[in-house]
This record gives sequence, C-alpha cells and structure tokens, in this order.
Amino acid sequence: MSKEISAKKHTFYYLIGINALITVTMMIWISLTSIENVVNLTGLNESTPITGWVLAMAAVIIYAAYTLWAVPVIRTFVFEFSLLKVLSLPLAFLFWNH
Repeated sequence: MSKEISAKKHTFYYLIGINALITVTMMIWISLTSIENVVNLTGLNESTPITGWVLAMAAVIIYAAYTLWAVPVIRTFVFEFSLLKVLSLPLAFLFWNH
C-alpha cells in the first residue's frame, strides 16, 4: 500500500511540474507575441468556419465515448474529484482565453 501511495505522490509531483512548466511557457509566449498572432494560431479568428468547430467537437465526443467503452478502468475515474483536475483548470482557461 505504501508503494502505491508513493507512486501516486511521485506522479502528482511530476504532473504539477509539467503543468507549471507549460503554464510559464505559454505565458512567456503570449507576452512576446501579438494577440492577433495568438488568436490566429489558436484558430479563434473570424475566418474559422463553424463546420470545423462542429467536426472537432464531434471527434472529441466520439473519441471520449469510445475510450470509456473500450477501457473500463477509465470509467471509474471520469467523475472522481481530484486535485489534478483542479490544477488543470488554469491551463484550460489559459488556452481558451488566449
């Protein structure tokens, strides 16, 4: 049991480090480029057709549904509250807003 907790703790620290590194890197990148460039590179500009967004969302939903069906172990963790999920929210907002 202690090895399992230790492995989870190590994984948690690695993921926190990766999250922090990506956040800092994205913030530096955004601060060094113009906002128009960021908007164009992320596909949030006005010229992106709505069908592209609809197809992307459909692909995400289909892939997620297939993964939940094909890998039953994942189903137990989907709606489980975890600190790692909370830590991922700032990154999601960073990508969404910029």
